[in-house]
Amino acid sequence: MKNKNLLAIKESLKIFDKEYKERVEKYKNDQKDIRETYHQTKAIPLLDELKVNFENDIQEMKNKGKEYCDSKFTIIKDSVTKIITQKLSSDFAETLQLIKFLGNKITKTEVDAFIGKYKNNYLEIRSLIIALKENENVRNLDVISSDDILENTNEIQRKVNHFFDYPNSYEYIAMLIDDGTLEEYDKCIYPFMSKEFIYDINERVFENDVYNG
Repeated sequence: MKNKNLLAIKESLKIFDKEYKERVEKYKNDQKDIRETYHQTKAIPLLDELKVNFENDIQEMKNKGKEYCDSKFTIIKDSVTKIITQKLSSDFAETLQLIKFLGNKITKTEVDAFIGKYKNNYLEIRSLIIALKENENVRNLDVISSDDILENTNEIQRKVNHFFDYPNSYEYIAMLIDDGTLEEYDKCIYPFMSKEFIYDINERVFENDVYNG
């Protein structure tokens, strides 16, 4: 996994899983000790108190885990915003007007030169590809949508919250395994975060519902 915020989230999930299992095991052992030590009349209130303390402890762990992971997702979303609001080059507006004027008359060499110059600025390359959409040299090219990135980020954040709410569920396990849900999400957002915005529509389709379901 290449995104440091996702690495931090993954590590926090592993820590939660370890501590959660330890607390569950201790809770079971404490229950056993109470039942073996005290008569039923004395044991019942002690078991009730033990249960309340256990549930409160687990809830506090969940809340802290969610809060930490949410803070990392906020950083990821802020990074997306920073990318899409990156300052435009001083000559871009004038160049874009020229490109629109030339239209289909722009050659492949010229297209490649313009793409090479503006490819690392999201709004510039997006505007460029839109302006050249009828040109045969870019007909198979498209730009990753920032909306898709944010929609998938919101969805993976929901799944992380689900992880804390439902230990031992399918999503819980999928979050913890190697090459699991977080790793797939990391692969999905890596090109955008690395400012590799262009893709060939014949080779790669960025689906905004990859993590839905």
